[in-house]
Amino acid sequence: MTLFPNGRAVVIGTSQTFDFLSAIKSANSIRLATAFAHKTGWDILAPAIAESKADKFLLAGASFFQTEPSVLWKWLDISKSGKAKAALHTEKGVTFHPKVLLVEGKNTFAIVGSGNLSQGGLIDNVECGIFVD
Repeated sequence: MTLFPNGRAVVIGTSQTFDFLSAIKSANSIRLATAFAHKTGWDILAPAIAESKADKFLLAGASFFQTEPSVLWKWLDISKSGKAKAALHTEKGVTFHPKVLLVEGKNTFAIVGSGNLSQGGLIDNVECGIFVD
């Protein structure tokens, strides 16, 4: 099953009725760690994350200069507003490469896979992840 209609990024273990964005909106806690974050991916999740009253922590990597500054500026703004905590992994000599989303709430689950926070990673690329509840 894919998280988004017509997507190619498969997440094994989701049901036909699973509504990813609704689960984000109703969460109590959201933890995202991704090797890199692109504006195209953030724009897909940002409305649901903004609507959620969850405790939020967003973490992206600086390896290979893939995380886009525009995402970091948005994360800094929401962090300053107190609506989330955000960080950039910058340890030298270490490649930060996770793709993990942990959501707690009415629907508690984790998604671990190959897709980064980008339109490709969420929709367009052939990616694979596993859904664990």
